[in-house]
Amino acid sequence: MLFKELVEQVEAFFRREAAEVFEEGVPLLLAVSYGVDSMVLLRVVEYLGEIRGLKFAVAHINHLLRPESDAEQEALVTYCQDRDIPIYVRIWAHPDFGQASYEEAARHFRYANFGQILEQKGWSYLLTAHHMNDQAETVLMRLIQGSQLQALAGMRPVSVLYSYPKAQVLRPFLDVPKADLYAIAQEEGIPYAEDASNQERAALRNRLRLDYLPALEELNPNVQDQLATFAKDLGAGWQLMEEALEAKTRGLMTGAEDHWQLAIDQLERLPRNQRLLALQYAFQGSRVEALATFPRQGLEKLLDFLLEGKAQGLWSLPAGYQLAKVYRRAYIYPAGQEKPSPSPSLTYPLKIGQSLTLEDGSQISLKVQNYGYGFLPRSASPDSLQVRHRQAGDYLLLSQGQHKKIRRWFIDQKLPQADRDRAWLVALVDQHILAIFLDGNFLYLERHENSPFHLFLEK
Repeated sequence: MLFKELVEQVEAFFRREAAEVFEEGVPLLLAVSYGVDSMVLLRVVEYLGEIRGLKFAVAHINHLLRPESDAEQEALVTYCQDRDIPIYVRIWAHPDFGQASYEEAARHFRYANFGQILEQKGWSYLLTAHHMNDQAETVLMRLIQGSQLQALAGMRPVSVLYSYPKAQVLRPFLDVPKADLYAIAQEEGIPYAEDASNQERAALRNRLRLDYLPALEELNPNVQDQLATFAKDLGAGWQLMEEALEAKTRGLMTGAEDHWQLAIDQLERLPRNQRLLALQYAFQGSRVEALATFPRQGLEKLLDFLLEGKAQGLWSLPAGYQLAKVYRRAYIYPAGQEKPSPSPSLTYPLKIGQSLTLEDGSQISLKVQNYGYGFLPRSASPDSLQVRHRQAGDYLLLSQGQHKKIRRWFIDQKLPQADRDRAWLVALVDQHILAIFLDGNFLYLERHENSPFHLFLEK
């Protein structure tokens, strides 16, 4: 690939994905490390500035991880100053970053600073030089790590900047092999530096680049291109799948910021082979990065806990979050905070003459009739009825006047744990249970002679 061809490709990318950078003069912020990839990108954007009036600035992060870091920073600053290119430099002071790897901590520092610069300037676009080889490494690494399906699509050409969601990340080089970037840098005399740490095998990405991908290329010389193409096709397919997932998971996970609720009943009603994908999609919609990137294996165990485990319990989530299961509802919130109370939406008042539609789609109504055995005891008020799931302390009143805990009644009926948690109860305020129903059928109904009130279920 020649330099002019790459310029045309990048210009077409901008006009397709971010036309306002030309039409309205919206500036770009370029992430430049002084490696060959980002320096070629800088030269391409610089040229588009000369011929198309593109506005831009450079952001450089000095991680202080190598002896050459300061010299590379100085070389890039000189390059930009000689060409009147605005440049912003940030230096990582290596604070204690806990259990995170230094690669992860450095990445968070970079993107936090990119977000800060964009927010301060009021700009909307971060430009990075990720290329086809980076994409191939990313896809292979996520396959090895058992990442979620959407993550296997690799890096998107355009995505939201997680550290500043009002901005987007643009990646115009994802179809460009790194070999082409080296060739263009040599032809155009573009300065750059090689990062010697890329030859160290401590990081998984480096081992993939140095050992595993070359081994795969012996089997198929085009393997990196095919991995990148797989990512592109999966990304396009995922966009089509999102419409179906949105319809399937609407209302599954609700909340905002750090506090979310998950409707276990709704998850359980999905076909078994769709539940994991629906949970993944719901987590991604939370915009909590720790949930959006939750590994598949962890999600499988969590799904078992939600659908098959005890009625109540806690589950630790990544990045200091925890999930509290309370019967058929789960609450996600930062660990260390108080366990939330059950959602009031799970308790419904039952009124005479009104049909009540519950979260599982079943309907129940209370009506006045003039025949047969009714349903309310003489002492009960028809205005004090609730429909809800079971709670500790619920009891049935047997014909002999004895109380039986509902937990014991469920055991006697040999009802599966999942059905016990899904069952709906018609209760008085003192936790006297008058009726139990599940999937449109009564499991229990307390009857009283001459009561005019009758319950009706619709499936």
